[in-house]
Parts: sequence; C-alpha cells; structure tokens
Amino acid sequence: HTVLIVSTDPAHSLGDSISQDVSGGQPTLLQGTDLPVYAMEINPEETMDQLRSLLKKVEDTQVEEQEGPAGMAGNAKLDFGKILEKVQDLKLDELLEDPPPGTDEAIAVAKVVQFAEKPEFEKFTRIVIDTAPTGHTLRLLTLPQFIALSIEKILRFRSVITQLAGQSKGDVAIDKLEELQRQMNDAQVLFRDKDRTEFVIVGIPTYLSVAESARLAKALEEEDVFVRHVVLNQILDFAAAEAEAAGGDSSSKVSADEAAARIRRFVESRMKDQQAALARLKSDPATANLELFEGPVINMEVRGVPALQYFASIIWSS
Repeated sequence: HTVLIVSTDPAHSLGDSISQDVSGGQPTLLQGTDLPVYAMEINPEETMDQLRSLLKKVEDTQVEEQEGPAGMAGNAKLDFGKILEKVQDLKLDELLEDPPPGTDEAIAVAKVVQFAEKPEFEKFTRIVIDTAPTGHTLRLLTLPQFIALSIEKILRFRSVITQLAGQSKGDVAIDKLEELQRQMNDAQVLFRDKDRTEFVIVGIPTYLSVAESARLAKALEEEDVFVRHVVLNQILDFAAAEAEAAGGDSSSKVSADEAAARIRRFVESRMKDQQAALARLKSDPATANLELFEGPVINMEVRGVPALQYFASIIWSS
C-alpha cells in the first residue's frame, strides 16, 4: 500500500515523532525508509480562518442587499428585515470565534476529504488520520453534521435574501460554503463506512487508559463507527528486562545483582498492574471482542522512521 499519514491534532506531534518537517500542508515522503509512506500536518486554525473569511463575505453581501431594488414593496422590505434578523440570530461568527472543542479538527478532516478527491491523491491506498485525544475524537464524530446543518441554515436564508433582492448571479463565497457542506456530509458518511474506514484505539496498560479506551469503544459503537483493534503500548517484558540486567559489568558482581533485584521488583510490580489493566480490557464488554496488539517497552525512545519501523515489526509480529 501507498500510505498517507495525516495529523489533524491542533497540538501536532507527527513531525516530532518521525523527526521530519511535514508542516507544509502537502504529502511529504518519509526519509529513512524505502516504503511508500507519506505524512502531512494540516493546520486546523488556518482552515478555520478560511471559513471565517467565507462567512464574512456572505455577511458583507447580505448588508449590500439589505435595501433591495428601488422598486421593492414596503411589505417585502419588512419580510426581508425579519429574515436578516434570523440570519444574524444564527451568530455563526460568534460560534467560529469561540468554537466548541474539536470544530477546528472537523474542518481539517473535511480538508482531508477534499484532498482525497484530487487526482494527485489517487496513489494513496491507505490514509491514516492521527486524531486528537478521546474527547476531541468523540466530538469529531458529531461536529461535521452540526457544521453542515449550520451551513444549511445560512444557505437557506441566503437563498431567500437573494430572491428578495432580485439577484440571481452566482456567489463564490456561497459556492465554497456549499462545497464545505458537501465535504462535511461526505465525512459523516466516510466515518461510518465499514468498507472504507476503521478506527483503531491506542492506549497504555493503566487503569485510567483502559477505562478511557472502553468508553471510547462503546461511544464508537453507538455512533456506528467500525472498530476491531486496540493497541496498548509500553507493555513490560520481564524476560527482556532481566536479560538486559544480566548484561551488566561482571567485575562489579554485587552491584549488578542489586541492580537486577531492583529491576525485578520494579518490573514485577508494574507487570502486576499492567496485567490487571489487560484483564480489565479483555473482560469489558466494550473491548472484549477487539483484537489486541501489545507494544512493549523497549530500551530506546521510539522516535524517527527507523525506530518506528523496528517498533512496528515487534507489534505486528505478535
């Protein structure tokens, strides 16, 4: 597969993870691997600014049309005024100045849908979207519908205003809003298309993370989003830790033994907690049927393409 990894998280860490600048908003081929893997970060705030600009253009056009043609009847003007008040009551500009958490990411996902429709993106057979934490992700599932409905209200009122003003010419801003509305609707469909989309939950083996993963799995099921895998990172491997301790300096036998004993006690304690968390994950109805992949703790920071390739080989070989 030719893979594109896209980060829509406002707090981007994708570039840091692969040790490569992918902030240009266009697919960038990963260095350090022969695999056809590309990455890109989308700036959600930039996409929000574009939407604000569109709405400002719509608002400015409405003001220009408020008086209508010179021959408009008085009662028509009255109706027009009421409609304009309703448009203003939507307060969409205020919504965008202080949007609900996840709105920027929803707009960014719509941009991914837009990109995917371009010919130059046809080569990608897999697109991986790196989303924000759980709370944002859950809102991300419903916000496209919310935004699409808000745009629909604007378009509906705007259509009436245009008719009252006696104008039939095209409006570039409205055309772009209609396009965004379509992308939002497409995103809603895409999220729930089991033949094209799968959600993978990623966590660590702690009580809090497992509980959060279970809530997320349940919420995804309720939203009809397909999920069948969960990945838990930082799994402790006692055998590996013991072997590493045994490789210490033989000239300081006592010190090495003490170090090994400390490592053993620490690892056993952590493993006990992790096994309890794993048992909870496997017994929770929301996650019991998901295929589990375990990402072990290894003696290096997983950063950069070679390290990520090595880590991936460990996970998928399990």
